[in-house]
Amino acid sequence: MEGLSGILEVVIGLAFIFLLLSLLVSAAVEYLEMWLRKRGRLLRFGLMELLDQAHQTSKSDKLVDDLYRNPLIYSLYKKDRPDPGGPLRGGNLPSYIPPNAFALALIDELSKQDGTAGTPVSLNSAADVVGLVVNSSKISDRLKSALRVVLSQVPDDDYNLAIKKLEDWYSSATDRVSGWYKKHTQWLSLSVSLAIVVAINVDTVHLAQTLMVNSSLRTAIVQSADAYLAETDKATSENKSPQACSTDEQCEQQALARVKGLKTQLASLGIPIGWQSVDWDEMSKGDVLSKIFGWLLTTLALTFGAPFWFDVLNKFMSFRSAVKPRSASGGK
Repeated sequence: MEGLSGILEVVIGLAFIFLLLSLLVSAAVEYLEMWLRKRGRLLRFGLMELLDQAHQTSKSDKLVDDLYRNPLIYSLYKKDRPDPGGPLRGGNLPSYIPPNAFALALIDELSKQDGTAGTPVSLNSAADVVGLVVNSSKISDRLKSALRVVLSQVPDDDYNLAIKKLEDWYSSATDRVSGWYKKHTQWLSLSVSLAIVVAINVDTVHLAQTLMVNSSLRTAIVQSADAYLAETDKATSENKSPQACSTDEQCEQQALARVKGLKTQLASLGIPIGWQSVDWDEMSKGDVLSKIFGWLLTTLALTFGAPFWFDVLNKFMSFRSAVKPRSASGGK
């Protein structure tokens, strides 16, 4: 390896490989989420907690179920009836409910007579909303107390402010749902990263050792990284963004196509990944531990995400461009 230039090429090679792998993980997670639809199920559970129904034993005539059947929310999903799905199967629940739609649907459901689809009562003021909440038999006493606090600072004649307070109350609950979903996505990304790393045998220790001794491979990867950055810069300057998908099926196909394209791009680099050349019988205990350590290093690297490795790659490519002319002129 030729001094500083060789070290830079090794770092650039690893950064580019980590970037492609991070993009592969992101595409795989996106594809899995389209199948699991965890965001919609977490939102439903968040609503059950918000409306004090998460621990009820009765499974019929719940307010949350009524809300999902309400026309203001029912239009947000596509099938004939709400389907929360199962532990490993996504349903069709919406992943987002606008605050105004929730507030108006809640008022609408509370204003209906129990067990009937009667005409909702007329509400013209905040006092009407408070009275509706207090007298409703559809919600628990604990929820009534919470809603009284939410509406306590609203003037009696300000109906619009009462609705706004209900929207803010709902938004605070969805912020917590967003936190749940972020944690779920992080764990899913970590699991997918480890699965991909082991499945295609991406050992950072072995990659680094190979790049250190194989100058032609380093050069080829640096050229590929340079071409990738140039193509990305061109797409950015021309404001080319991925075409938005219009249907779930189209979104799934696009995510799957990205997964296949990134796998092909990784294979085209000629890097030592995969299981074809691995012979467990000839590996010592130290070799096995080194490989496991290499997997863990790769998985840890992927947790930083594609934007991080894109920035790292950009910076080291710029640094290499600045150092290389100086090295060339110094050698004359």
